[in-house]
Amino acid sequence: MQNKFKPAVLLIGLGNIGFRHLQGLEPLSKQIALDGMDPSGAALDRARSQWASYAGSTGRFAENLSGLDGDAQVVILATPADGRESLIETILTDRKVGTMVIEKVAFNARGSFTRMASRLEADGVLGVVNCPRRLWPRYRALAERIRLTGTPVRMTVRGSNIGLACNGVHFIDLLQMLAGEAEVRPTDSRISDPFPAKREGYYEVFGSSSYGTPSGSSLTLVVEADAPKQTEIQLEFGDTTLTIVEATGVMSDERDEIIDVVRAVYQSELTAEVVAKLLSGQDCGLPDLTVSAIAHNALFVALEPAFDRAGLMAQGRLPIT
Repeated sequence: MQNKFKPAVLLIGLGNIGFRHLQGLEPLSKQIALDGMDPSGAALDRARSQWASYAGSTGRFAENLSGLDGDAQVVILATPADGRESLIETILTDRKVGTMVIEKVAFNARGSFTRMASRLEADGVLGVVNCPRRLWPRYRALAERIRLTGTPVRMTVRGSNIGLACNGVHFIDLLQMLAGEAEVRPTDSRISDPFPAKREGYYEVFGSSSYGTPSGSSLTLVVEADAPKQTEIQLEFGDTTLTIVEATGVMSDERDEIIDVVRAVYQSELTAEVVAKLLSGQDCGLPDLTVSAIAHNALFVALEPAFDRAGLMAQGRLPIT
């Protein structure tokens, strides 16, 4: 059995992003009991070794949930979108859960959001989606600055390596945060034929899609093969124009004068704060499942025609993760 005197955190999926979450939990290694699950023996060995290297750590690692009994105050789902709905059902059938932190893409079918929101609510579980730009100090400061102007924000994101299908929801979520509005809808979509993504069984696209909020804030995502690899974000609000290159951390104004340089915040620097706040009953800063469902739905509406034309919409499911 897990240590009953420490709050339990269940981390499912110990691949790239899951391992970053595990590293991020190091500041809490003396305070929590960690359960880690992954079907890969190699991933388990790496995670087990890493967690054991942290002072005062308590943990169990297994290839399936049957090897990890007990309730969990926080569950982190760092698994692919496929199969996540049935995974959540299994988790909630076997144990009590306080909060579930779900990696984007949270689900890849629109109906899953309604079903899972109802399921979590019925069990008294808070569901949040890991769109971590909301937690970056730079974007928090910009959201407050935009709010004080009382004007809409126009956001343009350009690059070749963004991943419009798999990462588009991150930027729609950022629009929700900067605009201070949850409601957002697609206004235009010019998407190429899908092509195989790096992860087997999933697809990506090039092209552009645009989104808007009721108050007039907007986002245009432009992902082209011949665009610069570095993602560039332009924000226009009031009489201000700012350009942010996340890879270098440089933010400049309309005269191309550098205002500041603040590097991107890594996931491993964020997880402990999120989990600590959830364990103490505080708002962790991530969007809840209802708000994130709106962002996902806007992206899905933009993507679905291209995937449907390509015959890739089996049972209403978008093969993105």
